[in-house]
Formats: sequence, structure tokens, C-alpha cells
Amino acid sequence: MTDEILIVDDNERVYQSLAINFQKNGLACHWAPDKDAALRAVLENTLSAAIIDLSLGSESGLDVMQELMRLRPALPVVFISGFGTLEAAVAAMKLGAYDFLAKPLDFKQLDQVVRKAIASSRADPGTGGTTGTTGTTGTTGATGATGTIGTIDIRGNAEAPATGAPGTAAGPLSDPATDAFQAGGESGLVYASPAMENLLRQAANAAATDIPVLITGESGTGKELIVDYIHARSRRAAKPLVRVNCSAIVDSLAESELFGHTKGSFTGADDDHAGYFEQADGGTIHLDEIGDMSMAIQAKLLRTLESSFIRLVGGRRERRIDVRVVASTNRNPAALVEQGLFRNDLLYRINALHLDIPPLRDRPEDIPVLIRHFLAAMPAREGKKRFSVEAEKRLLAYAWPGNVRELKNMVKVCVLLTPGMIINVADLPNSVTAASPSAAAESGPGAATSRSGRLEDVEKGALQNVLAEVGGNRRKAAERLGISVRSLYYKLERYGIS
Repeated sequence: MTDEILIVDDNERVYQSLAINFQKNGLACHWAPDKDAALRAVLENTLSAAIIDLSLGSESGLDVMQELMRLRPALPVVFISGFGTLEAAVAAMKLGAYDFLAKPLDFKQLDQVVRKAIASSRADPGTGGTTGTTGTTGTTGATGATGTIGTIDIRGNAEAPATGAPGTAAGPLSDPATDAFQAGGESGLVYASPAMENLLRQAANAAATDIPVLITGESGTGKELIVDYIHARSRRAAKPLVRVNCSAIVDSLAESELFGHTKGSFTGADDDHAGYFEQADGGTIHLDEIGDMSMAIQAKLLRTLESSFIRLVGGRRERRIDVRVVASTNRNPAALVEQGLFRNDLLYRINALHLDIPPLRDRPEDIPVLIRHFLAAMPAREGKKRFSVEAEKRLLAYAWPGNVRELKNMVKVCVLLTPGMIINVADLPNSVTAASPSAAAESGPGAATSRSGRLEDVEKGALQNVLAEVGGNRRKAAERLGISVRSLYYKLERYGIS
């Protein structure tokens, strides 16, 4: 059967040019110059995809897409524009567009994108370009007692999550800062909550573009693995993914580290050196902990992001680079701007799309399945150990200030130090047992919002308990919680703990 596509463009010559090429490649085309014609075409034809121009005279292509999605939610849409802007691309992707291409068009690229969109939609017509399955534990998902587990392979072998019945979801999220969690033999993201499902759909949409992405979230929530996921699903997947720890860059060496230097440019420069941006050329650069970057380095970074050119220290000519930027931080960027610690213009440049990973305390439905998966990852005998019902209640009641990393470390410690096969409340750390078990009674899918105030109180109490256990030693407290010292200081400041 021949696939049919809709081309929404107020320029008939553009339509004719595209239609001739698509028809040569075996696709049937329909033309709509405006919204009304587009709606009629959707109702009258069996369409496999739509191509929409962003500017349709007095109408907006974004408005047309919203109307089409009401009629055909699963219809994949590719946007084209001769006046493509970052803001327009972000708006299109947030609405659920499959991709966004700028004019003048490379027809071969457009044809490939459209065919991928059609194939993706056909793989799962119920979600319009996303796939997922349910069943026994494996590379694509598992069914647990509380709903449907979804698994996302960071190399892009599986797509978006499968969803269970309304209001139910279950499944774990791996912590990238420790190790990618193994699911069905593949390194990947295993998620549970609706919040994580929505975030991963946004990440999948972002991966299909080159827009800058800012990922925020507390330490231990999984920012690095989201970066891996975006890069692996992008057109740059075969190119390098270069990670930069911004907090470790010294001002005096910043230009050399970021942009490189030539031989003899300064004492000790015995050879030419490629900086991080040059190493990432054609691929993705991950600016980790960008919130800790000094203002002096921020100014140098901004110039490169605005111009796409670098100049090596000691070099005479600028070099053009093609790099996709993904930044991450465990701090609040807007608050940093207000405090004068971060440039507002740089924040605009890196924050085209903002992905905020929810802390574990806001998605308690993840905790039971996370525990089961971490147990399964242990050696044979240890992996057969289980937590008692009362112990699991205490784990649900705890606020997990160290998030998934802390949970993973806690499971490992409990398994190794408990001689029997059942881990009881007495085997849990004091910081966990101090939390009120009554909070676990409200661990259903809709409980996170109503419990947010109480969970903050629990987290504050957990921090105070751990500090008391280690005699106020903040480095030991951070190690106990599975978070960085910097994150601990941030939390202490947040809760007014001296």
C-alpha cells in the first residue's frame, strides 16, 4: 500500500517541487495551503505523515499542527521553515513534532526524516511515533505488581515508554553517576513514574533536533544518563560525546581546556592540544555542573556558543565547529542569575529546552521496583535476598536526599551486611529508620503532590540525623548519603541547617 503524506504550505510551487520528488520515491502527496484545507485532508484521507510550513501567510503552522493533532493524535508531523528560529523549533518539539528542518531543504534529508517518521508511527500507531511493550522483564519492559515498567535503551534501540492503565506506572530509573543499570543485558534507562515517562518523551523529541538542552535535577537523579540517551538518539550518535566537568576548570587554563592551544603558546605547551570543543566537533559536548562555572569562563563560553567559532590559545585563525550542547546542573540556574553568579544571556543560550528530573521523593512508586532491580544486579546468592514488608515501608517513608544513587548504595550495603535472606527494619541504616513509617501509607501514584511539604520535612530530618551520626562531619555525611559535598552544602543552606 502506498503511503500518503500531507504537505501544508501556502506556496504551491514549493508543494509541487516536493510532490514530484516524493512521488518518484513512491509516496502519494496531498496539498493544503491553509488550516481549513489541512483539516479536510486529514478527514478525507488515510495519511501516514504531515509536513507543515511554520509560516502560512496569516496563519501559524503551530496552530495548524494543534488542530491536526486533535483529529489525529498519532500523525507524525515534520516542520519546515525558511525563517527557522530556535524558539520556533522548541515550540514545535514541545507540541510533539517529529522533527524540524530549515529551508532551503535538502530533499534527501527530508525524505529520510519523513520515512523514519512513518516507520515510527507504524511501529506504534497509538502513540504517534513512540514504541513500548509490556511483558516479562527484558529489554523493552516488564509488568510488576503496581503497573507497567518501561525500559529505554540509551543507544536508541527502543523508543518511548509503554503506558499502563490510567494512574498506574512502575519501573526503575538507573543512576548514571554510579553505573548504567543493566536491564535485559542492555545498558539503559528503566523508569516507572508518569513524570519520568513524560520527561523521556521530551528527551526523545529533543534528540531529533540540535537545540541546546539544559538538564537540572538533584545529585543522584540520573542527569548523565539522560545526556547519553539524547546523544544516542541524535544524528550525531556516531560522533563523540565529550563530557566536561565545569566545576573543575581553572580560570587560568580555561581557554586551553575548552578551545585548545598551539605548540609553544605558553610555557609547557610542548605540543598542539585539541580542546573539548574541538574533540566534540560533529558530536555532542556535555557541560556538566555548568552552574559551578566561574563568570570569567562563562563569558568565553558564551562567545563560542553564539558564533560557533573557536580560536586556539596561540592560534591566529578561528576555526568553525559543529557541536550540539547539552548542559546539566544540580543547582537552580534562575536563582544563580538573581544572585549574580550566572550570566542571564548564557542561560538563554543553553536553555532552549529545559528537562528537570524529579527527585526520588516525588516519585515514590519507583522505589519498590528500583529495589528489586538493584537486588537482581547483585551476585547470585545476594540477589535472592529480600526486604521485609516493614522494611519496605520504611524505605518508602524515607526522603532519599541522595536520590537513586543513595538507594542503590543502601541496597548494596544492606545486602552485604545482612547475614540472613530477609532484610528487616533493624538491618536498615539509622537515617532510614528515623523516618516515619506512616508516610508510606500515602505512596500511591497521586500522593507525591499532597506529600511534598511533609517529604521536605522528612528530608530535612534525614539530613540532621546523618549529621548527628557522623558528629557533624560534612564530608562523611555526604559519603553516607551518596551525594557530593557541594550538594550537601546546597541542601543544608536550603533547609537552614547550620
